[in-house]
Amino acid sequence: MANSDSTTNTTTTTNKGSRGFAPFIIVGVVLLAVTLFVAIFGKAPVVNQQNAVAMLTVITAGSVGIERVIEIFWAVMGLTNKPWWPFTKVGWAAQDANSSLNSTLKAFLSETTKVVGQVEQGAGKVNEQVQKAAADSHQQNLQQLSAELEKLGPDNRRALDVAAAISKSADFFQKTYPQINGAATALQTSAEVASNVLDSFKDNPARRLFSICLGGIIGVISAGALGLDAVQATLGTPVPYVIGCFPNAGTAITGVVIGLGASPTHEIIKTLQETKQNQKSS
Repeated sequence: MANSDSTTNTTTTTNKGSRGFAPFIIVGVVLLAVTLFVAIFGKAPVVNQQNAVAMLTVITAGSVGIERVIEIFWAVMGLTNKPWWPFTKVGWAAQDANSSLNSTLKAFLSETTKVVGQVEQGAGKVNEQVQKAAADSHQQNLQQLSAELEKLGPDNRRALDVAAAISKSADFFQKTYPQINGAATALQTSAEVASNVLDSFKDNPARRLFSICLGGIIGVISAGALGLDAVQATLGTPVPYVIGCFPNAGTAITGVVIGLGASPTHEIIKTLQETKQNQKSS
């Protein structure tokens, strides 16, 4: 009975939470709006040899500052017990997967206690004693993992390690004690489901995209307010008008670049400087 219950738990899905489309739409629309506003109505910056270096320094420092702001934002979301926001559906699924894994694990530990005890009563051979010692070690490890799993949140990378360790111990019992093969298989399945869900938090491209949009909004607003233009500061010439409009496109582009973070900003400025050198040499 315990086996069928635990197997059912591993396949249960949740209807709680949302997929996070609304925040994506909002930040996307806001980013587009502020970018167009700055590109069309923003005041064109005055760039010359005297302030070009200072402007590039501000741009580089701003990209680092925006990275820190984004990190603080996600840290605050984590402190509110919503580290998976805006993907609350994924977060609830991870919590449910953790709970399902732990309940399956506790039922499995109850099964292992019965069979390991049987081996102990009939132990007369050295290999049986060794098997009993190994089983006791795995039991103790699973009990510790169960206690740890209750404390870990779905965004904690340690939860993935716990799920992998549980699967490894389940594999030992599956091979050593055929009489609890069903329970061991159910535990392995539950651990695999939990690992797959938890792994969605690893380098999540959707969360990264949300961070880029949010950083872009901050970057464009900052570039427009401070009059920053990486193209003029590097090449000495403004970005050409696009379809007869967007007179301040350089500032808007600079803001988006700043929002990408320190490394992309540095690489783009480096590319612009190399382009200028090539133009001089040709």
